[in-house]
This record gives sequence, C-alpha cells and structure tokens, in this order.
Amino acid sequence: MSKRFLAVVALLAVAGPVFADKDVAYADYREGIVQERTRDYPGAVASFKAALNEEPSLIYAEKQLGNCFYYLGDDRAALKHYDLYLAIDPSDAATEKFAEYLRARSAGRAPQNADGRGSGYSLDSPGLIHSRFYVGGSLGLLDISDSDLNNLIGSSYTVESDAAFFGDLHVGYQWQNGIALEIGEEALARVAVIQDSFGDDLTFEGTEDALCVEPLYRFTLSRRTAVLTGLKLGIGSASAVFTGDSGSTTLASVGSTLVEPDLRFQFMLGRMVGLEAGLDYRFAAYNFDLDSGGGSGGTWRMVDDGLVESIGVDVYFGHIVN
Repeated sequence: MSKRFLAVVALLAVAGPVFADKDVAYADYREGIVQERTRDYPGAVASFKAALNEEPSLIYAEKQLGNCFYYLGDDRAALKHYDLYLAIDPSDAATEKFAEYLRARSAGRAPQNADGRGSGYSLDSPGLIHSRFYVGGSLGLLDISDSDLNNLIGSSYTVESDAAFFGDLHVGYQWQNGIALEIGEEALARVAVIQDSFGDDLTFEGTEDALCVEPLYRFTLSRRTAVLTGLKLGIGSASAVFTGDSGSTTLASVGSTLVEPDLRFQFMLGRMVGLEAGLDYRFAAYNFDLDSGGGSGGTWRMVDDGLVESIGVDVYFGHIVN
C-alpha cells in the first residue's frame, strides 16, 4: 500500500469530526422523513426538532414540522413552523398559500374539513441524502481463465490449478444527490501450479497493484438497503515469479490500465456501517518483457479478466439514514 494513500486516509479521519454535527442533523432529518411517511407524527416531530437543535440552518425541518402538526390537528403549531420557514424562504409560494389557508380556517373563513390540497400545496416530504466522507474495503475471488498461462508455457506443460484473490481499500465522498466518488488501491494475487511433461511442478505467483478512481451512484431501496453502481478506472503494474527445481525467474510489467464495472448491494448495520456484497467484471492485462527476465525473448501478456465476487464494508463519518 502506498504512503500517499495512507496519508489520504489519515487526513480524512482527522477531517471527519468537522462534519459530524451536520451529518447527525441530516440523519435526524431523514429519520423524521421516514417517520412522517409511516404516519408516526409524534416521532417525526421529535426527529425534526433534534435536527434543528443540531443544525439551525436546516430550514426544511421547519416546513416538515408544519406538515406534522397539521396532520396532528394543531393548526396553531403548524402555522408557527410554516411562518418560521417562510421567514427564511419567502419564495415558496405554495407553502405560503397553504399557511394562509390554515389562517383562514382557524378564523372560521374556510371549511374545517378541507385538507388543503386544493390550495396547490403538497405535503409530500422532500428526500435528502446528506454529504459525507467514508472509508472502506473489500475482499473477493476472481473467476479467471488460464489461457494466458497456456500461451506462455506451451503444450508440453499443464496448468493444474489457477486461483486469483482480490482486495481493495478506498476512501470516498457521497454528495446529497446520491453521486459518490471513491479513490483507492486495488491488489490482486494470483497463484498457479504448472506441471511439466516429467511430472514436476512449477509454481507461478503473480501480483498486481493499481491506483483507482471510481464514480458511483447510490440507489436507496429501503431504510437499511441500497444498491451502488459504478465504474472503476485504474493504472497499475504487476510482477510474476516462476519457481521450479532449477530456481526462479522474475518478470516485471511495464504497467497497464484497469476497467471494472461495479455493482454492490449494501445493508446498513445501524447508521454508520454498511456491509456490502459485490459483483464486478474486471478487465485488466499486463505485458511482460521476457528478455528482461532471462526468457527466450519477446513479450507475454498476463490477462486478468473475469468476474469478481466480493464482500466488503464501508464506515461513514456521521450517521446515515436511507
């Protein structure tokens, strides 16, 4: 792992608490949205008030408090919070019209059984995903083909086994609109056992290391579940070692690119930790100069394309509510 990557992780760890109060406020706001939609209006009132205590500039909480008190039948309290909201955002004509309707109803100038929807005002709650930093990682297996090894060793050898293990670490930032960006380091270890025509075994060990960037989008499915889709792009290098009875041969690549469409299912444990199951398809290949490794000349292409199945975890700096 590069020192630069560790430095980024340390910087984000220090910066995280700066955003903690606002993140908690947004989490309480989202909790209130869920409670309001499930008609738990007293619970929603408590959550919106907590959000305002933590972040007084969160004016939409005032608007939602007005909605909740309206549903609870307390027009006076509803008007109080609508007026606080409109004092900050007087451009919301629909809310102002509905507040005037409530004022008229309280004064006996409007039908008591009217629900206000005729005023053009919608009581639907606006969604909000708050911005936040997070760190995470994953481990998995790559379903790999051994055709590249067959091309290198020739027909007189047989690939007995070929396995590839995947891992990555990343830091990320999630914006309010669901878009996220991750920067990380991805590593892959490949181990194969090759048998020659005399029955002797030759061991192949290949390692890869790539610095990656990945734009993602987070689709919320429920309060605890979400799907993340993205495209990981990276630049990396690889090395390979062949070991047999006669010694070992080491090869080094000249570098290559990585492209990896990414799909993850996330389940939240509480509000700060997300467990993930991933399914990616990895496109990566590395060219080796056989002359530099003491080989017979030319180049060999190690192909590490294949399906990646992984499990991982993300830890968020601040509460998260879908």
